[in-house]
Amino acid sequence: MNVVQQILHIDRCPLILAGFRALLERQSARYILHQSTGMLPLKSCYDLFKPDLIVTDLDSVGPGIFEQLRALVAESSVKIMVLTSSSSPISIEQSLVSGVKGYIDKNSATDFLWYAINQVLAGHSCFSAEALAVMNRKPDLNHLTSRELEVLQRVAHGKGNRIIAENLGISEWTVKSHMKNILSKLNAESRTDAVSKAAEKGIVEFGFVHR
Repeated sequence: MNVVQQILHIDRCPLILAGFRALLERQSARYILHQSTGMLPLKSCYDLFKPDLIVTDLDSVGPGIFEQLRALVAESSVKIMVLTSSSSPISIEQSLVSGVKGYIDKNSATDFLWYAINQVLAGHSCFSAEALAVMNRKPDLNHLTSRELEVLQRVAHGKGNRIIAENLGISEWTVKSHMKNILSKLNAESRTDAVSKAAEKGIVEFGFVHR
């Protein structure tokens, strides 16, 4: 007998929510689906429904999505899949570092989305072609952590250490420590050199900050 599993789907768009519900209703009765427009923090949504799988858009949970993802993965056994229209290397890389098991483009075929849901629920990983391309380049990323990526992206946006510290809720000393690690990992001589090398590899984008 198949075990009934709980899925929480979070997205701001009512059409996306409706389409996702229709997909599950067509395919199987093995799942109980909960849906949210993302008005609550991710941990609050999890505590409310206790799902086996969370499927979320990156822009539907509020500030600090990657910190929220990392914390929830560390604190629970829930599996997380990102369903998004963003193919930004930064978003993909930070999602992977944060512990998500799936990163799927919203334009994917419904058969592939259904396959991805089952793969992630079974404890496997599943990624769209864009995410796989970033993963294949991962050795070039020199193993920057999610936090280091966040710091470097803000440097690319022209932010100083004090502002970066305020944005991320950490001390200036910690920002400086992250920068030291970044320079070492990228074999860069300066902040400008680090940003330039990171931009060439697609790690950061000038003038963009994902909050």
